[in-house]
Amino acid sequence: MSLANGNFELWNSPTDASNWIEAVGDGSVAREDTEVYAGTYSCKLTGGATPQWLPRILQVVSVTAGRTYWLSFWTRGDGINAGRYRVYDLTGDVPGEVIAQTSTGITGEGWQQINVNFVAPAGSTALQLFLYGPNASGGIVYFDDAVFTDHIGMLPARLLPMLWPESMNLWLTGIGEEAAAGTVSATWTPMARSAAWTLPARSTEWTPLARGTTWTPRKIERAD
Repeated sequence: MSLANGNFELWNSPTDASNWIEAVGDGSVAREDTEVYAGTYSCKLTGGATPQWLPRILQVVSVTAGRTYWLSFWTRGDGINAGRYRVYDLTGDVPGEVIAQTSTGITGEGWQQINVNFVAPAGSTALQLFLYGPNASGGIVYFDDAVFTDHIGMLPARLLPMLWPESMNLWLTGIGEEAAAGTVSATWTPMARSAAWTLPARSTEWTPLARGTTWTPRKIERAD
């Protein structure tokens, strides 16, 4: 269900990202080691001379119909051009677009995050996730740290502060303790957006709930 090599750290060659399918036409895909959001590499997509054929990379992911999924990635442009993304249902009752090809709207040279969520269509078991280069010859966009999940608890710790604004006052800074069957006591306080978090092994079972909602305790600690 998750993306493989979403952080673009693994490459079979300088133009072939591991676990991704490349379809670039007369554009290009390349391993980038200078303009990087996190880690050592990112993915650089350069537009070709044929505007109808945008350079793209894609993966097929397994899904469960009716379940909500999150797609998150970091991207930047070249000061003029923005990348695009798309989600296509391969196997549902009515195969087709889940998210039509959509511009990120991010043309600037600073990294910004895109977060979208959607429900897997009826009958669907597999989706294609696309990331596209720009519709401009020689235009450049970059992608890094792509994540696909049905569980916010599975997102990398550095993404958590981006999903809820500080004003919601929903940061767990302590360890919940069971007070009675089906209940938990915990301390919720606001934290700086840039605060670091670590998630335990069982964090895959953690889901965000409204304040005061009964939940099963899971250990979530701030990394000091």
